[in-house]
Amino acid sequence: MKRLSKDVYLLLISQVFVTAINALFASVSGLLGKSLTGSLTSSTLPIAAATAGSLLMVYPLSRVMARYGRKKAFLLGAIIGVSACPVFLAGLALGHFYLVLCGAFFVGAVNASCQYYRFAVAEAVTDENDRVLALSLLTGVMVIGGILGPLLGAAFAAAVPSVPFFGSFVVIAFFCIGIFVSHVFLSAGSAAKAQALPGVERDAAESKYVKNVFLKATFLGMTASFVMHFIMNAAPLAMSAQGTSLDASTSVMQIHFAVGVLPSFFFAALYRYVNPKNILYISIALGLIECLVLVSFPQTHTLFAIELGLAGLVHCLIINVSNVLVVSAYGEKVEAKAQGFNSFVITVSIAAASAAAGVAMAYLGWEKLNYICVLLLMFAAFVAYSLRLKMGGKRG
Repeated sequence: MKRLSKDVYLLLISQVFVTAINALFASVSGLLGKSLTGSLTSSTLPIAAATAGSLLMVYPLSRVMARYGRKKAFLLGAIIGVSACPVFLAGLALGHFYLVLCGAFFVGAVNASCQYYRFAVAEAVTDENDRVLALSLLTGVMVIGGILGPLLGAAFAAAVPSVPFFGSFVVIAFFCIGIFVSHVFLSAGSAAKAQALPGVERDAAESKYVKNVFLKATFLGMTASFVMHFIMNAAPLAMSAQGTSLDASTSVMQIHFAVGVLPSFFFAALYRYVNPKNILYISIALGLIECLVLVSFPQTHTLFAIELGLAGLVHCLIINVSNVLVVSAYGEKVEAKAQGFNSFVITVSIAAASAAAGVAMAYLGWEKLNYICVLLLMFAAFVAYSLRLKMGGKRG
């Protein structure tokens, strides 16, 4: 194994900040939306606006990367995010919900850049085992942001007593600045126009196989992202309805992120010895236990923690398998399109889950919301079963 480059470590730092923003948003934005509008249905609109902004930036950033390189595209996303923070904070100070949505929309540009970190990291290494390790670390370091974001968000939520959650979103502004600074120090060479990954160019005979793997891996990543964000955004509302305090709710979200990303540190070893399809089957089975069995019991703080932990773990394992399959499938001629398509689809799923969580909680409730996830996981199991992977060794 070779030493990972400086740019990999800078992208890991950026991933920590982006995850902290997402985790903080998930912890308090639903409660913020409810406090500003008094409506459960529109409570998750701030985080939905952020993911919508991310969605609309995915393809433009892909074009900027193809023409000017990753570094400039990453910096562009960070600059938009930093510039949007004053708008968001002004909306909070004035109690203007639509101004809050506008600021959240443009903060989403930061998250759009994050969708391409996995491709940048994969291109920064040449050895296949190092690539799996780097991708696993990229997911693994999310545990830091997942704990740090809600922790600081709760600590500063009442920093300005007259404006609920104002301090929480000042923290987000500092995270955005941290992302910008880490992108500044990326080397121009590593952030150059996207290159084909070594060993992945395919001849015509394999094009059908490659397309099949790419599309199915993308679908699995989309499903995992939807299910996780659907549950993650609904959980604070479900706990709030039961009278759970912000501190207790925050602890559940921290458990969610910790359990959901720590296994990434061991994923490289797991992937080396376990067939990826078996990893998918185990993940989906755990998801079905969470969505079908546990939610049928009377909900307590402990049970919420277990459910959110399982939801994070399922997402972690499926998204890691999906990332490895996706980055090893595309070739030089279709690289920009493939990366853009994959990132767009994943972002669409996150935006849809964020927007639907509040509506689902208002009209269906926590238990029935989880039953929707059961249907998606069962379809994901069928897609995993239909995967045909050409892999040697113990994973064959």
